Amino acid sequence: MPARLEALALPHGLPRAGLHAQLVAALRVVVHLRRTGTGRQAAEIAVIETGPAGLAVTTAWTRHGPGESAGILERLLRERTA
Repeated sequence: MPARLEALALPHGLPRAGLHAQLVAALRVVVHLRRTGTGRQAAEIAVIETGPAGLAVTTAWTRHGPGESAGILERLLRERTA
């Protein structure tokens, strides 16, 4: 996902670091939907964070259970409902 947004932003003069800062400020969670014969279903939920290597998108949940960022997603949801 970050690479696609970088491809859209760079030709318009927004540097990679600037795009990453704006993404983290605006988006924290991404929901990946998949099409099925009866509609759409959530296939994965991921968390967007910045780290030493730049922007990171890590899995918090899949249809098969929690991912490596499940604790971060849980904290974000708790903060949202507090």
